[in-house]
Formats: sequence, structure tokens, C-alpha cells
Amino acid sequence: MQDIDQLALAVLNTPQVDAARRDLEELYAADKSAQWPLTRQRISAAVGEYAFAAAQSAASDPARPMLNWRNAYARRHAGLNVPSGRFGTDNPDNAYMFIGMSGEYSYRIDGQLADHPPCIFTYSLLDGDYVRTSHIKTQGLLGKNDLVVDADGRFTITIDASPADGRPNHIQSTPDTVMLNLRETLADWTIELPAKLSISRTDGKATPPAHSVEDMAVRAASYIREGAPFWALKFHHESYEKIAPNQPQPIMSSAKRLGGLLTQFSSHGSFTLEEDEAYVVRVDPFDADYVGFQLADAWMVSADYVDRLGSLNNRQVVADADGRISYVISRSDPGAHNWLDAGGMDMGGTTIRFQGMKDIDRDFSGAFEVWHGKIADLRSVLPAETTWVDAADRAEQIRKRVDSYRRRERALLGE
Repeated sequence: MQDIDQLALAVLNTPQVDAARRDLEELYAADKSAQWPLTRQRISAAVGEYAFAAAQSAASDPARPMLNWRNAYARRHAGLNVPSGRFGTDNPDNAYMFIGMSGEYSYRIDGQLADHPPCIFTYSLLDGDYVRTSHIKTQGLLGKNDLVVDADGRFTITIDASPADGRPNHIQSTPDTVMLNLRETLADWTIELPAKLSISRTDGKATPPAHSVEDMAVRAASYIREGAPFWALKFHHESYEKIAPNQPQPIMSSAKRLGGLLTQFSSHGSFTLEEDEAYVVRVDPFDADYVGFQLADAWMVSADYVDRLGSLNNRQVVADADGRISYVISRSDPGAHNWLDAGGMDMGGTTIRFQGMKDIDRDFSGAFEVWHGKIADLRSVLPAETTWVDAADRAEQIRKRVDSYRRRERALLGE
């Protein structure tokens, strides 16, 4: 992973990428979302996030497959200061690994599940890269219930242009194959960890000369100019702002949204909040194994979720007596345990994800109950059994969160 991060850092610090970043900042500044003062202040950081994601994508080479941890927080690894590269409302509960692939080559992935594996994981072969294009189709998929593992949790996945012909854990590639997306959802951050993985080519074909940094920079610049405007401008406005703010949209299959996860259902929405306001969403988790609620800014960068509460899933909340989950969104701490921290944002997006549904044909009407008003009135509208916390409790909640995320980081970096 160090090699691809080194390449991406070299690509990031090029004139081509600098020029594309300036163009994107001007485009964001002219968008209607920039009329909100705090949202405008987030433009530079959001552009930097997308630029590094584009650099990582441009550094990917199907002839030299490498694991690429993307859509992730900044980290320091092997002497490198690796910046954050989040976009497209990345899920804080997911560990995203990407491997550039081509139907021209054959690949083998060897893996070892952790003692406490992710609650859900999917390995999806795609005909596009999310940072480059909005039109993506899933060519093949292995999920947690599909993967064949031995008694010790070891497994091998093969990917090539031929049919499986009885081979377990095989995905057939096509001439349009672009990458493998390894998406591992960690619900219980305290114990669940992603799998240990390695990737190799097995076709024996000659490896072509590597692309130059300049070539990669040209590609990265094009991804910034073409991909970012779609996500942060077109998709955000057309999907997250489809209805009035401070109410979630009806639940629908994520697969219907631009090649989203085939096994997931989700609801998008938007919020606008003054400093003294709160937006409450009571969510029916139905029979889902995983329910995650997160915030993102208008540029579709996830709200800070390591040392702040930009997201909460069903393992991190205290449910109401009736089984619903009451989430409280506000810019300042309201004292409710299930607080989603919108600090530093005057408007943004909400995403609620459901995975592991037993009944996918159910009627989702009545999934949400909402309230929008003053923080001072919260105790009169939240259920009587709501768990409230003081400053010490909050600090401990966040300390455990940071420690758990660092466990994830060490596992992904092989430390």
C-alpha cells in the first residue's frame, strides 16, 4: 500500500492537479450551496479530499495490482503523511479497498478473516471507478454468505475472463473491467476488523512499462474536472435535495443509484440548521443486521467521524423502548447519547443505510418520524427513556471511538 500512496502523493503535487484543483474551487464557489457561509468555508478542504482520491485512482495500474485503501481519513504510515481522500458520502463504517483490474489479466487474492470479521462485506467487480465516472455496473459480486472459507478463515478469490467452471470464489471479468471494490462494513468498531488481504497476477503475461507521473497527473486532473462536479453538484442537488430539507426521503435500493451496493437499501436527505436548532429522526431498523446514519457536507465529504460523532450505527446507539432509534442532529451538543455532530456545517446531507435485510420486499412506509425545532425543546419531544450524557460521558464515548478506529487503521495498514 505504501507504493501506491507514494505514487499518489507524487501525482497530487503536480501542476496539472494544482490547475484542476483551482478550477474545481471556482466551480464550487459559484454553486448555490456556497451561499451558506460555513459551507463555503469547507470548499478548499473538500477539493483537497477529491484531488487525493483522484490521484489514488490515477496511480492504480491493472498490470501492477496493489491494494489501495481509499475514501479514508488522513493517516501516517511508513514515513508518509497520507492525506484524507473522502468523497461521494463515504460510509464511516466501511473499510474501502480498491484494486485496479483489467479483463486482460488474471488475478488471485488470498485472504484471512479476522477473529471477529465485518458484520457484512461485499467484493464487487466493477466496470468503472467512482472517482472517474457516474455510470458504473457491477459485473460480479461475492458477499459474506457467498465466500467459501476454510476452518481457519482463509480463502482465495480468482478473477479472470473465463467462467468459474466449478471454481469457488471466482468472479469472471470482461473487457470492460476496471476495478475490484472490497467493501467491509464494521458495525461493532470495538471488535470487528477487516480481512488481511494480498493480491497477485497469475496470467504470466509480460508487464508493460509503468506510466509516468506526468501521465498519471493528466488522468487525475481529468477525474477532478469530470467526476467531482457530478458528485458534489449534480448528484447532491438532484438526490439529496430532491425534497425539502430536514426530512428523509423514502427508502430505496442503493443499486438503483448509480451502481450502488446491490445488497443495500438507503435513504438520502438534506438538513439546514441554525446554531440553536435540532433535527430529530426516529428510524425503524426493521430486521436489518446493520443500520448506519451519517452526515456529510454539501460537497459530499463525510462529517468528521473519528474524533467527532459524524455517524452512528445500530451498534453504537441506545435504542428506544419500542425498538426505534432516535437520532439527534445539531451543531452543538444537545446532551443526547445518539447525537450526530453537525458542528461546522450550516447545511449538508444525510444518508441512512440498511444492510442484511431479511425481507427486501417489505413496505418501508412509516420508517421515519421527524421533528425540527429548538434544542431547548428536545426533552419534551424525545422518548422519556432517552439516554442523556454529560461532558465526561461524551468524552469517554469519543475516546472509545478514536481507539476503535485506530485498531481498524492498524489492521488495514498491517501494523
